[in-house]
Amino acid sequence: MIQLTIMGDPPTQTHQSSLRAYRIGKFCRIVKAKPSKETLDFHRQLELKMAQHQIGITDSPLFDGAVKLIIEFNFAHNKATTKAKQLTKFPKVTRPDLDNMAKTVLDGLTKVGCFKDDSQVSNLTLLKSHGPEAYTLISISHDN
Repeated sequence: MIQLTIMGDPPTQTHQSSLRAYRIGKFCRIVKAKPSKETLDFHRQLELKMAQHQIGITDSPLFDGAVKLIIEFNFAHNKATTKAKQLTKFPKVTRPDLDNMAKTVLDGLTKVGCFKDDSQVSNLTLLKSHGPEAYTLISISHDN
């Protein structure tokens, strides 16, 4: 089992990269949109954390077969949070959507070589909350 904690705001981009269409006269040009700076920063941090666990590992993926993944997104309290609530952790029920945030993490884990494809994830648990500090906690293990 590997546990990674990435401090700072969780990724909020709702999709890794989508196609955009631009009209130029009679023609239409389709281009792939670039990920946001925040997403790229998150992927860099993920890469650094994974490097700590992949010392001595070859180019093959770290996990093969079924993977169990637990991702906890924790957002720092905002200014409107009451002082009594600031010491506690409670569910976040506003945007961004939890499933879209998970896509960014899954794409990042695939990119850094954690697994060959995110279709290997057979057990996925997602949590989104407010708490005293912002972080993303990722637990990865074989799903037996």
